[in-house]
Amino acid sequence: MLTDYRVLDFTDERGALCGQLLADLGAQVLRVEPPGGSPMRAALPGELMWQVYARNCDSVVLDLDSANSREQLAALAEQADLVVDNGGALGDVLARLIDDDAKLGIHTSALFLGRWDVVAVMACYAGMLALLAVVGSRLALAWPFYAGLAVAAGMMGYHWRLIRDRSREGSFRAFRHNNWVGGAIFAGIVFAQGGVWPWR
Repeated sequence: MLTDYRVLDFTDERGALCGQLLADLGAQVLRVEPPGGSPMRAALPGELMWQVYARNCDSVVLDLDSANSREQLAALAEQADLVVDNGGALGDVLARLIDDDAKLGIHTSALFLGRWDVVAVMACYAGMLALLAVVGSRLALAWPFYAGLAVAAGMMGYHWRLIRDRSREGSFRAFRHNNWVGGAIFAGIVFAQGGVWPWR
């Protein structure tokens, strides 16, 4: 299904499922490991976690304090269709190595939308919340769902404060914090079930 796509994966154990699913769907996933290997290799005996989450993936070890490795990273990024990170290694690497997204050949909203990027991000946030509210109403979800949306909306406002001046530090802080938006919405969905839990 995704055989034509190349994915550069910086995730740790918190985000490794994303790369695994992409690889299972046929994408060419290359996991980037630090010197000494990914911490997932040592998480369980026999590298069990690594064997599970890195199946169907290739891997490469890069020491990003090395000039040669930085050049190799740039070359890999130019060939990638998608770069995956869960707010850890990639943000730190990009903050150190590049001045803007274009130098790695990554096409982001900041490049595509120019000065309208912040407006577009917030419009997408608002559209997502509106659609979720409509779906929740159609499914007659209980009040915790809307509480979750309210918490997510507050986080989105916080993200706006971080990205409004387009500073590198603020943008990376918002990027790292973004998973909490999904977490708030997910918690609202779970607690809106009224005691009917899917695992029972």
